[in-house]
Amino acid sequence: MNYMLPGRSIKKHNTARGRLRLSPLWAWVLVLLVFSSCSNLRYLEEGQRLFTGSTVTIEAEEPLKEKSLLEDELEGVIRPVPNQAIFSWSPRLWLYNIAGEPSGKGLLHLLKNRLGRPPVLFDEMDVERSQRLMENRLFNMGYFDGQVSHTTRVKDKTASARYLVKVSRPYTINRLHLMEEGGEIIGQIHAMLEESELKPGAPYRLEDLKEERERIDKELKEVGYFYFHPDYLIFLADTTPGQRTVDLRLMLKPDAPPEALKTYEMGNISVYADYMTDLEKPTAGYDSLEVKEGLYIYDRQELFNPQLFARSIFLEKGALYNIEKHDQSLGRIMGLNVFRFVNFRFSDPAAESKDQTQPGDSLGTTHNPALDLRILLSPMKKKTLSAELRGVSKSNNFAGPGFTASLGNINLMGGAENLRFSMEGSY
Repeated sequence: MNYMLPGRSIKKHNTARGRLRLSPLWAWVLVLLVFSSCSNLRYLEEGQRLFTGSTVTIEAEEPLKEKSLLEDELEGVIRPVPNQAIFSWSPRLWLYNIAGEPSGKGLLHLLKNRLGRPPVLFDEMDVERSQRLMENRLFNMGYFDGQVSHTTRVKDKTASARYLVKVSRPYTINRLHLMEEGGEIIGQIHAMLEESELKPGAPYRLEDLKEERERIDKELKEVGYFYFHPDYLIFLADTTPGQRTVDLRLMLKPDAPPEALKTYEMGNISVYADYMTDLEKPTAGYDSLEVKEGLYIYDRQELFNPQLFARSIFLEKGALYNIEKHDQSLGRIMGLNVFRFVNFRFSDPAAESKDQTQPGDSLGTTHNPALDLRILLSPMKKKTLSAELRGVSKSNNFAGPGFTASLGNINLMGGAENLRFSMEGSY
């Protein structure tokens, strides 16, 4: 319908009709998706059912601050994972099905084995096992009395699972009991616990306990405890305080080996700058050079300036082993970009028999046992030459050949200097 006004014309549009024009397109899309989904089901054998997924419903006695996190944690342990789907259509399953049984390495083989995914069947799912895993995850997150139940739904050739999770307020930490006095390492751990994140009122989390053990292990390795391991620590939990709280007690495992409870200082450090893995003994054919106390350089071909290693190794003879300086030394040597093989080998000469102890081994300068370190290095090729021929096109539609050549020296003066010349031309 048109309305005439002086000087102009206004036409009334029927917006409802415009929406109707789009509806057939969406209808065809939905029809194709439903058809493709059904086509996947027709490839199933008699008695097989396609697993379409699981749902997790949480019922809590009081509002949970971390409900979404809890849902993600519980859904993460459910196995198997169903085929990825878009509006109930699994495109990769569809490709797997239409490829049939290819006999060669052609397109159908690519569709079936690379792009496609086989159907995830409900028979492959152990619902009770997933339920037990969810209950275990609840316990590890402080829901000690959480309950999980499940139901399954079967419809035609599909099946799904539903899990109902009932939880109360999670347990929190009431107190962290320190270890009893009884040795130098106990005093070290006492001091480290003062910086612990396991404070009263913090939620109980098994992952937090593991992270605390790893933190203590790292700090112990910074003050000489080379052989210590996080598994030598154990947390004992006690829920008797009530009010949904737990007391924690940190203990050393009784079977922790004696060497794990001792501090070690650094002994001699030997660097083999051109180590050959086929030699029976790393010292065969080598003469050593002591660049500073306890640091010996073995470089048969005199490829490197000895001071290069003095600047790159932060561990020192007579100082306590420190894992941070260990990592810094390893990173610095690898960062030189002149070695294709880097290996740090620590040994305890006191634990080896005399006939196995090699010249230069040490037994410590104080009451601490010593660790000898052998750094085995295999250098890269010093000089490199590369060339490349390629086609070049310009914006003015001209094209022609191009050539690039480069010459490099990764250890020009023995100090890991990297010098490179390159040349490029085109016609």
